[in-house]
Amino acid sequence: MPPVFPPGYDKLNMKNQEPLKPIKPNLQLVQKAEDFKSQAYLLHPVVDPLMMGGLSLVFFVAMHFFVDPSASTYKLSWVMFVMSMVVNFPHFMASYVLMYRDYRKEILSNWKFTWAGLIAPVALGTSMAAFTYYSVSTGSHKTLGYLPSLMYLLVGHHYVKQIYGCVMVSSAKAKFYFSPLESKALWVTMYSVWMMSFLSFNSYTVNTHNFYGISYSTLGLGKIWLTLVNLATAVSVVAFLATMVKRYVTDGRIMPLSAWTAIVSIFVWYIPSFYHQHYFYMIPFFHSLQYLLFSSVFAKNKALDLSRVHEDGPRQRASFLKNLGTFFGLTIVTGLLAWHYIPSHLDSLGLVSNVLGPTFFMFSFQIFLNIHHYIMDNVLWRKENLQIKKYL
Repeated sequence: MPPVFPPGYDKLNMKNQEPLKPIKPNLQLVQKAEDFKSQAYLLHPVVDPLMMGGLSLVFFVAMHFFVDPSASTYKLSWVMFVMSMVVNFPHFMASYVLMYRDYRKEILSNWKFTWAGLIAPVALGTSMAAFTYYSVSTGSHKTLGYLPSLMYLLVGHHYVKQIYGCVMVSSAKAKFYFSPLESKALWVTMYSVWMMSFLSFNSYTVNTHNFYGISYSTLGLGKIWLTLVNLATAVSVVAFLATMVKRYVTDGRIMPLSAWTAIVSIFVWYIPSFYHQHYFYMIPFFHSLQYLLFSSVFAKNKALDLSRVHEDGPRQRASFLKNLGTFFGLTIVTGLLAWHYIPSHLDSLGLVSNVLGPTFFMFSFQIFLNIHHYIMDNVLWRKENLQIKKYL
């Protein structure tokens, strides 16, 4: 019977009676998979600040200095629609891929994921169906008009929470850790900016707007509310900057550039006096870039980690590309289907009452996906989630 050698050992060394030595596989990807948490950046030291808001600051300056605010937005709106196919749509669907693929086991074992992955979408869909039935019954879509207002309120909160996450994660990667006071000061600043944006849109007079054929009205709140929130924003900004100055004086540390660009970007996106109708069309694109930075890094690091099961380099690289390609492929394909082709096709069939208008399905898909995306993200991107801790 021939001798049995332990797996991974070179039996050729037996000819010279040398000690058995393990065969060393190509560890290029394995080493990267083990080292990504120690990096001072997420994707790249230059790419990080650009995707977290730096690129939006460049375009903010370009728009305000070189583009006439009164010029037509027709061409730009089409450009941003095309860009939506490769950035905005995938950013939404990345949360679905993470929820129903990467965290699928938690949906039935963790209450928070059960809520976000099962209960919330059913409740949201049922509520929207009830609103639709009531609108058709009464011959008015006034009830449906509350949904865009709710969506914009939640989207505003989602934006500032994402900025907060950008600051926390990028700072932690650079070994800059916030004290409880500094963290609270940043939170107050973000919340005040959110309220300033929301109230500026809903103050003074009641205005009627149209969202894919469904009209909705602003709240028409008194001027005093906007004055108070503007004051709160100014005070909170000064307070947060004071904590950063104190931190520099105390230990000579400052936040990394990527964190600062994220903070500054939310101000140029949300402060009403910085409004530019061309730039306004681009803000969702820049927000989506922020989100894709984190979801892409998560997918990349997980793909690297999964490739470790293979010992030889070619199989590692093939596994890495397969897993990463699957993630991006799913976000792009499902994004095009859910955000464009399916609702557009349903609208073309004329299946609903004339009361709801010709683009009712586009309206419904937009509302549902925006709100559900917000609910899922409140569960997915938490530091206590094991995969987030491991891959970010």
